[in-house]
Amino acid sequence: YRHLAALFFRETDKAVAFCRFLGARGIDISAQTYKADCPPAALTKLPLTAGYQTVDFLLARMEEALCSLEI
Repeated sequence: YRHLAALFFRETDKAVAFCRFLGARGIDISAQTYKADCPPAALTKLPLTAGYQTVDFLLARMEEALCSLEI
């Protein structure tokens, strides 16, 4: 139901930069970069009460973050 998701990255620094971009805009998102057998990932854990407007807002900010990275 779109409340728990992960974006996987090839490079750890890209996952960290993605999370920092969002964090600077007040969005709490974490980078999972410490597991040797897992690719770096950005994890979202939205509350169950998050509605479509909240999810759409978050997706728009995530798109901005992805566009800011040189991938």
